[in-house]
Amino acid sequence: MYTQTNALWLRLNSYAAVSFLILLVCGALTLGLPLREGSERAAQQMFTIMAISRAQSVEAWMRHAQGVAWHAALRPGLRALLVKKDAVTDQHDADQLLAASMGTTGDTVALSLVSASGALVAHAGIAIPADLAAEALKSGGEVYVSPPMPVGTRECVLISVPVTDHVAAETHFMPYAARRAAVLGRILLLRDLSYLQRLLFSGGAAGLSASCVLSMEDGHLFGNGRKEGRLFAEAMRRARKGENGLLLDEDTAHAFAGVGWRGWGLVTTIPLRMLHASANEGFWSLIWGTLAVYLLCMGGFYVLSRPLAGRILLHTQELEHEVDERRTTQEKLEKAHELLQAAYARRRELAGEILNMQEQMRHSLATELHDNAGQQLTTLLLSLDYAQKKAQAGEMDVNELCAVLERAAATVQSLQKDIRRMSHGLYPPALDLAGLSHSIRQLCRDFESAGLRIHFSGTELPPASEESALALYRIAQEALTNIVRHAQAGEVHIALQRREQSVVLTIEDDGRGFDATAAGEKAGHLGLRLMQERARHCSGAVTFESAPGQGTLVLVEIPLQGATDA
Repeated sequence: MYTQTNALWLRLNSYAAVSFLILLVCGALTLGLPLREGSERAAQQMFTIMAISRAQSVEAWMRHAQGVAWHAALRPGLRALLVKKDAVTDQHDADQLLAASMGTTGDTVALSLVSASGALVAHAGIAIPADLAAEALKSGGEVYVSPPMPVGTRECVLISVPVTDHVAAETHFMPYAARRAAVLGRILLLRDLSYLQRLLFSGGAAGLSASCVLSMEDGHLFGNGRKEGRLFAEAMRRARKGENGLLLDEDTAHAFAGVGWRGWGLVTTIPLRMLHASANEGFWSLIWGTLAVYLLCMGGFYVLSRPLAGRILLHTQELEHEVDERRTTQEKLEKAHELLQAAYARRRELAGEILNMQEQMRHSLATELHDNAGQQLTTLLLSLDYAQKKAQAGEMDVNELCAVLERAAATVQSLQKDIRRMSHGLYPPALDLAGLSHSIRQLCRDFESAGLRIHFSGTELPPASEESALALYRIAQEALTNIVRHAQAGEVHIALQRREQSVVLTIEDDGRGFDATAAGEKAGHLGLRLMQERARHCSGAVTFESAPGQGTLVLVEIPLQGATDA
């Protein structure tokens, strides 16, 4: 009896062992392999997004460096020092202008102004090596970016932009040789690559220890990764064409992304075993857990059947939760990438619209000078020539000559008024002389001639930065222009006041209004977008409150300290 019972017990345990083994092996393969593949795909996509993010950061870093150089090149005092037309700007002032243009981030370690012949005019920061400066001077009227080179204990790159004569260099119909002749000198900016190295060679948000290589426009490779191999060359070729993606071979993954700046490209390389390490760890954790569950089931089939089922269920839920978290993280990263691309597209569209607006303004100014001032000068010249010939021939008495001169004086006065009006439209001189409040008050008087009743209230505020004052003036000018063109308003109330550490400008009209929400979502509306960009550049904000038939309220708030560094 004991032998039969023992045999039956062994047989039942054998059946249970085979059944649990098949069930657990099938469950492990069914769940573990898809989980491993999904984790590998998620790791590859995250690795690609990391490369794209690095490329965008490199582009932003280079564009900011070039912007610092252009900002220094466009300073009137430095340009006047090159042509020797400014008696106020001296060597000390020029050095201070360059030092102020370097910023406070510490990336810009030197900034120099050199003449077209190569003579040093002004300098701030550490000394720039002569060979680097000489190479930059060969670029003529083009922007020059040197390969990374050691300067002292730093790894630096030299960025050089031309300082040009505005009248000649900005004429698009001039021959190329003439445009090169308009170069007065160059700005040489020496940029420390420490931040760029930390950006390229850090592990990134995913904690992946990947190597990174950056290709510049001249084909120079910069980075700590492998710079050879067919797959690397193909990835770099696609990156320099502006493509983004991932290439895999047997043991290596190459994520490539276009930098979007002068044909640069970036390739990030990582071994596949390291990229898929988390997926493999999860898979083998599942295998060992399954084996442990099998042993537990065999050791206590009758006693531990219910607790064992609970443990399996709990383990499955934990795995599903981990997969959901990774999927959520992946969706958030993809959404953030889409938002970045949309923001970049909006900025690029706005830049194009601003360029078109500048061309239209130049065309309008040229037309007005030709049709109005040119014709008046021609009439004046003919009148004076006629009077001169008549007076020399003795055919004109004093009274006639006085009449001709009076008409000529009237023409000169009219021409003077037209030139003053065009000058005030380009830049309000009262903003520097009398302050923001007086300038906006004068602007209101100018717009009252269009039939508006404008009520302005405000006192002169503590001096804000020149950039903030000009932004507030231009926003008020744009708002009044929109009211005249579109609002069909009768009265406008404008208030300029201080609120704690900010300047607040409110413009309210009783016009027909518009749908502010729909206007913000649609393309176009360049005036509203320019108002928002001006305020955002000064660390401020613009709010539009309007509805059809209910007028419009424009609220502008800008900190007193003015614009911050971009």
